[in-house]
This record gives sequence, C-alpha cells and structure tokens, in this order.
Amino acid sequence: MATRNNSRTAPLRLVGRIPLDKQRESTMATRNAATYGGAHIAKLKVDKELEALEKGYHEGYTRKVKILTDRLKATLAVIEAKRKERLRHISLMYEAELKASGEDLQYQKECVFLEMQETLKEKKRKIQAGGRALFTSFVYTDAMGDVAIR
Repeated sequence: MATRNNSRTAPLRLVGRIPLDKQRESTMATRNAATYGGAHIAKLKVDKELEALEKGYHEGYTRKVKILTDRLKATLAVIEAKRKERLRHISLMYEAELKASGEDLQYQKECVFLEMQETLKEKKRKIQAGGRALFTSFVYTDAMGDVAIR
C-alpha cells in the first residue's frame, strides 16, 4: 500500500491493466493526494472505471455486459413466448366463439325454416278449408254479370 508521501505509486496500482494517459494520471494523482488524501481513492477508482467504460477497456464490464445481454435475450425470449401463447389463446377463444356463433345461426335458421313450414301448412289448411267452403257456398251473379260467393 502506498503512503501519502509516495503519491506516484498509489494511482499506478489503481490503474491495473487499464491504459490511461500517463501525464494525466500523474497530475490527477498528485492533485488528489495533496487535496483529499486517501479518502479520494474510491472516487478515483470510480472515475477510472467510468473512463474505462467510455473507452471500452475494462474486462469486468465487458463480462458484465455480456451477462446482462444474455439475460436480456433470455427475458425477451420469455416475453416473446408468453406473447405467442397469449395470441394462441386469443385465437382459440375467437375460433370457439365463431363456431358457437355459427351453430347459433344454424339453430336460428332451422327455427325460421320450421316456422315457415308451419305457416305454409296453416295457409294450405285454410286454402283447403276455403276450397271446401267454395263448394258449399252459394254462387250467384248480379245484374252486371259479376260473380259473388256467399
């Protein structure tokens, strides 16, 4: 561990494998050691990590990015699977509703058809009953020659 007097070696240890500009590094280390001492080392680490992120040098962050990317891809795959399942479920519901509507329309069609048959049978009975009445009623002609049935 570096002491306060030896400010050149402390920042170099923090740098590790991250390539930074040497002049900037020594200037920052001298300034930080003089003003803040050892308490500023944590902030310096964060600054260096942020800089490494900006430049894309930090290995730990590339691994973390890969892990987060894989996790995101897995999450997206789960969301897509749920969406497809939901769409399949909705499709099945609509198909069932359409089938039920078709059956209902078929039932209504059959009901109307039966009503029409009953109406036609009733009319046929009335016509046949009226035809019998024709033969039993009186037929006469008036002075004008018109035929009337009573």
